[in-house]
Order: sequence, then structure tokens, then C-alpha cells
Amino acid sequence: MVCGLARFLNDAWAGIPVAWVETVSFLGTAWTNFIGVLQKAWNRFSGFFKKVWARVKSVFTGKDAGEEIARINDEIAAEDNAINARRDAAVNERETERQRRRAAIEGERAGVEDELNRMQQAERAEREKRKQETLAAGEADIAAARKEWEEALAEAKRKREEADARLPGGRRRGLPGPVPGRKHVRRGVRLPVGGIGAGRRALWSHGLTSSNRA
Repeated sequence: MVCGLARFLNDAWAGIPVAWVETVSFLGTAWTNFIGVLQKAWNRFSGFFKKVWARVKSVFTGKDAGEEIARINDEIAAEDNAINARRDAAVNERETERQRRRAAIEGERAGVEDELNRMQQAERAEREKRKQETLAAGEADIAAARKEWEEALAEAKRKREEADARLPGGRRRGLPGPVPGRKHVRRGVRLPVGGIGAGRRALWSHGLTSSNRA
């Protein structure tokens, strides 16, 4: 976002001197062409009056004005060629200067854009580096938490096994003892729902009743 805005401003800022260079070059070329037109017009206007004066002189002197008029025409043509040469040289020099200044402006703009690209790439690399570091740190935290959890489970299992080993008969905590066999139960006696203690009381009561009957 920031780099895009910077590129837009860079291009816009480079467009200002480019527009100025183009405007100055256009106006300079137009002025040079205008001056060339005026110079050639004056040259031909003055040549016209020179040819008129040559004809007027020939009337009074009786000499043929053709040779002098031909010489004047040659002078006019030579001056026109010189004016065109000076105009073309000025236009070419101005065009060369315009291209040089355009190249300099474009070089500055390209240099700034290259620097912006370098900064953007460095920013992306730094952002990717921070991302990888964050992922690595997260994976390390997850691995540490998993290790702590496994150690806690192992410790809890060890403590439970030690506690079960200390119970009589090797019974596990929370489980009932062994169920009495048939030899512990006399014929015709059923264990009540109350459990082992109630069964023992029932057996003891049954025994007393049998003794009294004897």
C-alpha cells in the first residue's frame, strides 16, 4: 500500500519536469522556426528591392540587369540555405538537450523505483522471517505443552499404581473385594442386597437359629 503510493508519487513528480522540458522544447522550436520564417521573408523582401534597383539602374546606364538579377537570386538562395541551416542546427541542438534531460529525469525516476522495490522486497522478507519465527515458537510451545502433558499423565499413572500396590490383596481403589464362594454360604441362605456385611449378619443369625432348634 505504502510502496504503491510512493510509486505513484514518484511517477507524478517525474512527470512535472518532463512536462516542463517538453513545453520549453516545443516553444523553443516554434520560436526558432518563426525567426527563420521572418529572416527568409526579410531576405527575399530585400532581394526583391535589390532586383528592382538593378532594373532601374539598367534604364539609366543601358546595361543588361540580367546578370545582376541572377547574382541577387543566388545571394537570396544562399542566404535562405544559411537560415535553414542555422534553424536546423538550433532545432537539433534543442532536441538533443531535450532527450538528455528526459533521460536524466527517467534515470532518477527509475533509481527511486528500484529503491522502492528493494525496500518492498526487504519488508516482505522481514515479514516472512517474523512469520516463520512465530510459527517455530508456536510449534515449540505446542511440543513443550505436549511433553508436560505426557509427563503429567505418566506421573499420575505411577502414583495410581503405587497406591494400588499398597492396598490389601492388591485390589484397586474403588473396586469391591473378592466375592465369597459357596463354602461361605450355607444351604438355603441368600445374601441380602446390603452387601457382604449384611450377608455375614444373615449367616450368623441363621446359625443361631439352627443351634436353638437342636
